[in-house]
Amino acid sequence: MACVISSITIIYLDNLFDTDGLPKPFSRAPRLIVYKRELYDCAECINLCLLLRDRFSQLEATVETVVEGILKDWIKPDGSFRSRRLHLGWDNVPMHRWGQSQMFRSLAFYLCLAHRRTEDRGQKTADGANTAQRRRDEGRTTEDTERKAGRETSVKVTGGARVRRRSSVIRHPISDF
Repeated sequence: MACVISSITIIYLDNLFDTDGLPKPFSRAPRLIVYKRELYDCAECINLCLLLRDRFSQLEATVETVVEGILKDWIKPDGSFRSRRLHLGWDNVPMHRWGQSQMFRSLAFYLCLAHRRTEDRGQKTADGANTAQRRRDEGRTTEDTERKAGRETSVKVTGGARVRRRSSVIRHPISDF
């Protein structure tokens, strides 16, 4: 199975990217198409690269190129994403069930893994202990940390279970990079 994944990854990288390093919809267009690139293709590229980058080092650079391209050119002033890069201009109609939701999921996954990598690397404390390991040893979970930071807005009992509601902080995607 690993051999098949390796072969497909090589074919993907060799045939489905433009010279600028961003994904293209077809290796050879089956018909005349009016667009150069779709948001959905970029989102799927990010997902694939994140899932396989530990096996194929080239995917690390690929995902960084695609994320940079999305953040630079694809975000509209209202925070939604452009839908398609046309040969001349853009298609800016937001289609929530396609590229918008998939790109949101892809960037959320990207941020989640970036946060994990940062936390796993940890910062060395004065006594040389790994910060992430020290947190685990002290028994502080993310939930405990958030509760201590005041992000919990209410606790109520529903059918005997504790339900926590946290305040939501919504930021523009660019501010997190």
